[in-house]
Amino acid sequence: MRLLKGLYSIKQGPRLWALKLHSVLSTIGFHRIDCNYSVYIYRHGDVKIFMPVYVDDLLLTSNSQEAIHRVKADLAMHFQLHDQGPATSILGVKIECDRTTHTISLSQPGYIQSILEDFNMADCNPVAMPMEENLKLSKAMCPDSPEKKENMANVPYRELISKLLYLAVAMCPNISYAVGMLCQFVDNPGPLHWGAARCVLHYLKGSIGLKLVYSCTSSPDKFVTFSDADLSGNPDNS
Repeated sequence: MRLLKGLYSIKQGPRLWALKLHSVLSTIGFHRIDCNYSVYIYRHGDVKIFMPVYVDDLLLTSNSQEAIHRVKADLAMHFQLHDQGPATSILGVKIECDRTTHTISLSQPGYIQSILEDFNMADCNPVAMPMEENLKLSKAMCPDSPEKKENMANVPYRELISKLLYLAVAMCPNISYAVGMLCQFVDNPGPLHWGAARCVLHYLKGSIGLKLVYSCTSSPDKFVTFSDADLSGNPDNS
């Protein structure tokens, strides 16, 4: 049998939808960026429109409100749209816009709360730092006998680190260093590694209200970052 039309939930459905959406967006002037096929950009004169795409959920942001209305009208000629108005969340990320201060705040309190509940840490006591000061994790702390490895077999260390890793990359750079250290021991974690991972949860309990805030700046630099490296803190490579 030959399929003449893409149907919802069939294997080829997502691909056919992606091709259709790409064709329509290209027709109305959008270009897909090479480094991320889920982001489309429209440029015409001084007008810029950015459109991140997640399956059939589209987010529009632009320096021109008129341009956004025009794009919505163009899309309505091809698809049935459900306009949800100003964005308040996307993929679990909470979005808060303050037009008086020209800031956008991003956070994931719901995701953090779900992690705490999944690992029975919803009522834990908060701490001020994601990792104990001067703590040096090493391979020497890993289980070195069948008995010790058996004791750690049912500890969900890998599952916790995978959730923390997503959080560190997406919304919480303040735990990046601690999570980076903990990632080194996912193959054979010991009790001290597990304790350090739980310490990150204690920290998240107290910092669940923190947000990433983007604001206007007079700096000529478009993007400024800060980094720190503690090479002496890794006893395995020192």
